[in-house]
Amino acid sequence: MGAMGYDNVPDNSPVRENFQMIRDQAQRSAGLTRQLLAFARRQVLQPRSVNLSDLISKIAGLLKTAIGEQSELKIALAPSLLSNHG
Repeated sequence: MGAMGYDNVPDNSPVRENFQMIRDQAQRSAGLTRQLLAFARRQVLQPRSVNLSDLISKIAGLLKTAIGEQSELKIALAPSLLSNHG
C-alpha cells in the first residue's frame, strides 16, 4: 500500500526514510491500540513468535533519531533471539 508522500520522493532521499519511519510507527501504534482494546474487552490474543533482535534493532533506529547525534547508543544483540511464544 503506497502513501502519497512516500511514493513522490526518490528512493535514496532521506525524506523517504522519514516517511518509512512514520509508516512503521503508525503500524506499531495500531498494534498497540489493538492490544489495549483487547485487554479492555478482556479478549484473548493469539501469541505469535517474534525475532526480538529485529524488533530491538528497529526501535534502536528510532531511538538514535530521538537522542540526536551528540549521544551514542550501543546495543549488543544475539544473532537469532526469538521469543518462546508459538
